[in-house]
Amino acid sequence: RALPDEVFHGYRAAQDQMVEHRIFSDLQQRFQQQLSAALAQASQAAQAATQRGAQEQASTAEFLRRQYPNARMCPQCQHGPVLLEGCYDLMAHHGEARAGGRRINNACPQCGFLAPEAGQWRLWDGEMRI
Repeated sequence: RALPDEVFHGYRAAQDQMVEHRIFSDLQQRFQQQLSAALAQASQAAQAATQRGAQEQASTAEFLRRQYPNARMCPQCQHGPVLLEGCYDLMAHHGEARAGGRRINNACPQCGFLAPEAGQWRLWDGEMRI
């Protein structure tokens, strides 16, 4: 050995520190790659769920349009579909008792709008508003 022990140990410590730094850097890079891949996968899953939700909502709206072609929507808040009960004169039936203790309610379930005639309600445009 040509170096004093103190210098040699300092040199070895520096070498060990460089190796540890290289290992840490490699692990950090691998972690960042895995994290990026996981975030991309989560983003794709969220987009797929959003698309499925939109497709389900569109399917439900289409079913309701076909099932209830005369469904109405509130002229004030556009809530729909609303199924008005009774004849054209809604006030004649509003509050009317039905079987099972149920009462007819021809008011908008969202904002409470109540018109005396069915013609004052717009035909439902098929859009589901929540």
